[in-house]
Amino acid sequence: MSDHTFDAMAALRRLEDAGMPRPQAEASVTCHQQAVSASRGDLATKADLAKLGAELRAEMAEHRAATQKQIDGLKSELLTMMLVQTGVTIGSVMALLTIFEFLRG
Repeated sequence: MSDHTFDAMAALRRLEDAGMPRPQAEASVTCHQQAVSASRGDLATKADLAKLGAELRAEMAEHRAATQKQIDGLKSELLTMMLVQTGVTIGSVMALLTIFEFLRG
């Protein structure tokens, strides 16, 4: 964010030129200065946003890597289960064929 400064003297002159009595104009300018000073701590700069963006990208990359690792683990588990199931199925078919051959003959 660019650095915005408040010209208190210009504001004071502007208020007085508009007909505001000096004590009220000074009070108004002082209040404005205090409000601006108080809010500056809450303003984010481009550097703040860039740092936050970098932190978020790094965190997302970590989560992406962890998620990919979980997906890879699940794929491996699923493949193992499918191989076991295929082996059980083939074994069952072979056992049934053997039983049918035995009964037939």
